[in-house]
Amino acid sequence: MLKDKNFEGLFEEYIKLAPNEKVIHYWDLPDGFCVRLNKPIKDLPFRGSTNSITIGKLKRNFGNDFKMEKNIKSILNWRNKRHEVNVKFPLNLVNKEYVEIYSLMLSEGSYNKGFILHVPEEEFHNIFFSSLNRLFVNVHINQILSKGFKLSFAPNKLRYLLPFPKHIPKFILTNREFARTYLKIAFEAESNPFYKLRKGTQVTRRIKLSRNVGIDNLIKEKLPYKEGERIYFGTLKKDFPKLASKILKNPCSIILGEKIMLKKHFDIDVSLSPEYLRINKTYFRRGKVSAKWTLTIHSININKFIKEIGFITPHKNDVAKKMLNVRLQRPKYFALNIMRKAAYNKIFDFSKYKKEMFKLGYKFPRVFISKYMKKNLIKKVGPHSYEILNYSL
Repeated sequence: MLKDKNFEGLFEEYIKLAPNEKVIHYWDLPDGFCVRLNKPIKDLPFRGSTNSITIGKLKRNFGNDFKMEKNIKSILNWRNKRHEVNVKFPLNLVNKEYVEIYSLMLSEGSYNKGFILHVPEEEFHNIFFSSLNRLFVNVHINQILSKGFKLSFAPNKLRYLLPFPKHIPKFILTNREFARTYLKIAFEAESNPFYKLRKGTQVTRRIKLSRNVGIDNLIKEKLPYKEGERIYFGTLKKDFPKLASKILKNPCSIILGEKIMLKKHFDIDVSLSPEYLRINKTYFRRGKVSAKWTLTIHSININKFIKEIGFITPHKNDVAKKMLNVRLQRPKYFALNIMRKAAYNKIFDFSKYKKEMFKLGYKFPRVFISKYMKKNLIKKVGPHSYEILNYSL
């Protein structure tokens, strides 16, 4: 359970749960896998080919043998030796190619029973092909059209070679360039950049990324909602406050990791909250009940995101250019409005006001304190507290 805490505490808590698997050995694979060897093994205590052998027989006869690992050339199907994949063991995961595949498959792929990518964007299929063929050698990828969209099929055995943990791996979380690679693909696949020019010079712009996560483990009673119905979180808080509290304390682990990387490496603040629940028709993929979590980037943080991470496809890049061309103009005495929101009985605490200003991208909120004190709009009434004198502006 990840409880509310400051960023450093949240980061440390997430790191404890994040996997630190950096390599895959042959003994990590299912026993039924068949491998081809570079050099035949002599004097094996069983019949059969000496240059192809199952993982189970390797482990029974040699255990976890690092020398034997160097002798493995490829993996293949025992009954059908097509789609052979060359693998150099131990397989290193700490590289850009694995980060690309991990981020792409979390958003757009299927890896539970096969290794499939089903998306309209050609850019994603190019990443799928190039990353797999840099991780391995000569990966056979089939492509077909289904309902107007391209499907790319890689050998399904790859799902045993490339792990997809529910928490973002530690080496991605702690590496700025790996985080950038991961986030660029994740936001291209899952985000919705919104830009709309309203009357005059007013502009609405935001970037939202959403993910669904199963929450069957949090539910102890049957919910009185219809299948397929969206139960917005405000409604759930009224109907089932205890369940709503549990959900808030157990956010989607992937989207929480994305929030952490945005803040840690790029100083991008976001809001993160559950949007709604859905009663699913089947238990497949996300269980019977799932929650949709939404991460939103606002204001000056949008500029930071576009400059530091950005998008891949032309459509989203066009929207990003429009967003960057917006000249951010705050109304006069804008900071005074933030002080009012932070105030109780006209008194506000500096730390609360500062926190809200930081969210909006201001680096030096104290400047407005001295400025407004000189104009007699506020006065100091305590070590860290101020009173608002003018509510009319």
